[in-house]
Amino acid sequence: MNNGDAPNLLTLEFDKVPGLLPPQGTTVQVRDVWARKDLGKMAGAFVPAAPTPSRDSMFLRITPLTS
Repeated sequence: MNNGDAPNLLTLEFDKVPGLLPPQGTTVQVRDVWARKDLGKMAGAFVPAAPTPSRDSMFLRITPLTS
């Protein structure tokens, strides 16, 4: 969520998500719920392609992938 007055590039570090706690190096699948679009497999963090507008948010589903 961007509560600021200007667009901001919001980064989501997976080890900071309560209850997720993937082991170091774990890959997760990220999905944009509102856009109904898979954003791909990622490790470590999600960094969006564009800044989140002021007073806006993202709604993501993060699924740890088993190896």
